[in-house]
Amino acid sequence: LSDLGDNPGTMGVTEKEIEELLKERPQMFPGSAPQMLTASSDRTLRLWDLKSGQEKRQFTGHKDAVLDMAHNWSTMEVVTASADSTLAQWDLKSCDLPLHFLEGHTMAVNCVEVDWASSLALSGSFDNDLRLWDLKEHACVHTLKGHSGPVSFSAFP
Repeated sequence: LSDLGDNPGTMGVTEKEIEELLKERPQMFPGSAPQMLTASSDRTLRLWDLKSGQEKRQFTGHKDAVLDMAHNWSTMEVVTASADSTLAQWDLKSCDLPLHFLEGHTMAVNCVEVDWASSLALSGSFDNDLRLWDLKEHACVHTLKGHSGPVSFSAFP
C-alpha cells in the first residue's frame, strides 16, 4: 500500500484513508487461512496470506517472466509457463525452487493447463506448438504442430 497515494488509479484516496477503511471492515475469512498465488514478470511466484495481506513465500527459478500457471490447491502443486521457454513443476509445501524443469519449446511458453488426475500438462508457445507433458516422467510425450502463430491458450476437456 505504500505507493497508493501516488497512483493515479486510486482516484485521490490516500494511503491513510485506505488503512482506516480496512480497520473498520469485518474479518473477511473468519476461522480460515485463505491463500493466493501470483506469477509475475519479475520471474517469481508468490504465495500470499489473504487475511494479513502478507507474502508467505517467494518461489524463484525461472530465468524470464512467468506467463501462466496451473495449480492444484489440494496437493499444493503448480506448473508454470515462462518466457524462458520452459515449464516448471513446483511443490509449494516443501520447496522454494522448482522440482523439475520441462524443456522442449524453443520460444516463450504462453499457457499451461494440467489434468491433475492423469498427471498430464498441455502447453502452448510462441514457437506455434502445443506440447503434451507427462508430469510423472517429466517429459514431453507429444508435440502438436499446425498453428501458424503463437498458441495463447490451451485446455483439456
